[in-house]
Amino acid sequence: DTVKSDLVEIKTTDTYTDDYDTLLAQIREEVASGYCPPLTTRIEDISSYDVIFVGYPIWVETAAPPIRSFLATHDLTGKTVVPFCTSGTSSAETSYRLIRSLCSQSTVLEGIQIQRGTYDTAYERAIAWLQKTGIVQLNNKENNEK
Repeated sequence: DTVKSDLVEIKTTDTYTDDYDTLLAQIREEVASGYCPPLTTRIEDISSYDVIFVGYPIWVETAAPPIRSFLATHDLTGKTVVPFCTSGTSSAETSYRLIRSLCSQSTVLEGIQIQRGTYDTAYERAIAWLQKTGIVQLNNKENNEK
C-alpha cells in the first residue's frame, strides 16, 4: 500500500552551505532564535488538501528551521498534519512539540522517526505506522486473516 499524494519540496530563498561547521553554527543560531528563513515554496491551493504530511530532518534536536517557516506561512486550520523525520541520534519529541504548537488548530497525528542505522527496516515500520494512524488501511485479505 502507498499513499497517493502531491509532493512539494520546501525550499529556502538562500541555500544552506555545504561546509559542516559553518552550517552547524548557522543552524544552532537559527534554532535558538526561532528564526524562520524565507521560503521560495508557497502552496497557493493548500485549502484543497485535507491531510498534510510534513517531512524533515532533525537539526539541533528539532525540526529544521524551514519547517517552522512553512508551517508559519500556510494556514493548516482544520487539517490533519502528519509529521515524519530523519535523524542521527536525536529524539524527535521536541520537533513534534514544535509542530503541535505551530498547528494548534489542526489534528496532528503521531509521527515517525527514522534514525540512522535503521534504514533497512524503515519501509516496514513506515507502513505499520501509516496503518496505525489510519492513513493506510489493511486490504481485505489481510483484514480477514487477523
